[in-house]
Amino acid sequence: MVALQPGDAAVYVGANDGALYAIDARTGDRIWTFAEPSEPITSSPRVSGGTVFVGANDGNLYAVDATTGERRWEFTDPSKPVTSSPMVSGGAVYVGADDGAVYAVDARTGERVWATEAAGPVSSSPTVADGTVYVGADDRTVYAIDSETGDRVWTFDEPVGPVTAPTVAGNAVFVGSDDRNVYAVDAGTGERVWTFEEPAGPVFSAPEVAEGTVFVGSWEALFAIDAGTGDAEWSIDLPTTGIDASPTVVDGVVYVGSLDGALRAVEAATGSENWIFNEPPGWIVAAATAFDGTVYVGAGDGTLYAVGMETGERRWAFDEPSAGIATAPTVVSFQQDVPGTDAREALEYR
Repeated sequence: MVALQPGDAAVYVGANDGALYAIDARTGDRIWTFAEPSEPITSSPRVSGGTVFVGANDGNLYAVDATTGERRWEFTDPSKPVTSSPMVSGGAVYVGADDGAVYAVDARTGERVWATEAAGPVSSSPTVADGTVYVGADDRTVYAIDSETGDRVWTFDEPVGPVTAPTVAGNAVFVGSDDRNVYAVDAGTGERVWTFEEPAGPVFSAPEVAEGTVFVGSWEALFAIDAGTGDAEWSIDLPTTGIDASPTVVDGVVYVGSLDGALRAVEAATGSENWIFNEPPGWIVAAATAFDGTVYVGAGDGTLYAVGMETGERRWAFDEPSAGIATAPTVVSFQQDVPGTDAREALEYR
């Protein structure tokens, strides 16, 4: 194992073997392993204030020291798997669970602040904006919840299939559905703004919004949609299997993995393909993360890959997990010369 120092960067990723890994972002060497969860981790980790927050299929939410891998606290209220990826905002951790609840948990102590019931499992990741928590549930509903009280603000239940994690941009909430549609909903009222009906297959990919365009994958294609009108800008038909992963957009390039194990880099403006990285022999179902010229992505073969953003060539591969990686990596850097803080408390999310 290696020790983190100020100026270093780390990648945090969970795996289906029930472990959370911290990996040196530049070399691919393991920093530490947190192996307390007894079941798979399909919740993507989040890092804030020197702590990694992650859910597990054992029904717990864990807070782990980002530098040492030691458990700080464990939230055990959910009675079923926590497959939702936590969101950290304003000193609270917001997360859904398969028991049909959305929880707000004190980020420092692990104590429950509130719990709001949905009518079905909540496996999607919450999004927090302007004092409201937005989350999709398997009961085909998008919920808007007051972040302080847990009271419902509105619900949107037009989809006829389970919905993805919502994305908030401007005054709209964007969400995909198993009913083969993408929806834009007014963030303040919950009223539908538009429906994009072109996907020929289910939409399990959470939308990503950049420069007024919504990027989303289906089981048939990758789409770019005008965020204001809902009109298609371009689409790419996939030659084999579809997309479950949410796209990642950085500097005008869309990075997205697919179920055939390919990672694509596509021009956001035109849809033209820059490169394809197709080394993984297993699926890619979670978003890639871009940081400092490198794209990090996990695959079904139990490997985390680091790929050059410009070239699409592999830089390193971390293959210690004994089962597939279904979580999005989180990359943080330890900053030097931050007044009034030590390196651990200066971790910044990427």
